[in-house]
Amino acid sequence: SVLPGNLTVTGTSLTVNGNEALVVDKATQPLDISSSAGNGSIKIDSSGRITAPNRVMFYARKASGSGDVTGVYTAQFDTKIFDVGNGFNTSTGVYTAPVAGNYQFSICAFNDYGNAGRIDWEKNGSVVGRFGREYALNGYFCSESSIIIDMAVNDTIEGNISSGNMHINSGYNWFSGFLIG
Repeated sequence: SVLPGNLTVTGTSLTVNGNEALVVDKATQPLDISSSAGNGSIKIDSSGRITAPNRVMFYARKASGSGDVTGVYTAQFDTKIFDVGNGFNTSTGVYTAPVAGNYQFSICAFNDYGNAGRIDWEKNGSVVGRFGREYALNGYFCSESSIIIDMAVNDTIEGNISSGNMHINSGYNWFSGFLIG
């Protein structure tokens, strides 16, 4: 049937201006909201679980290198495990928001024993959050921090590490983030 405003309902589909806008199929997927290009879908399954497979997110880690570094530096991660939205730069360690909204970011910086570690979150070059950890007497530890922050399109975020001795062996350090909404 044709509804006002160029809306059409056919079977389990709602069409707007000739583009499929909503599909409800109780047998396989109770609710599927998609753009006309078929990307950006939000799905609610029969158990009420919500998925958004094209949600902006990234996860990067240190995959090569070994040894220690000292001082203050932007944590650089040379391998993207995934990067939906293509915002993470492996050369600089800086994430640039492709979409405006609230984001959650997390970082782990692996420290040698006997050294303190600090993470400064910098948005567009200004510190917006700080996490510090006291000296560990024995063994290694991860200076880990998370932050939720509002980002505009093209805002940048980076985790700057300050450590007496930062262990950079592969796999111990990572940086991740995702768009909350």
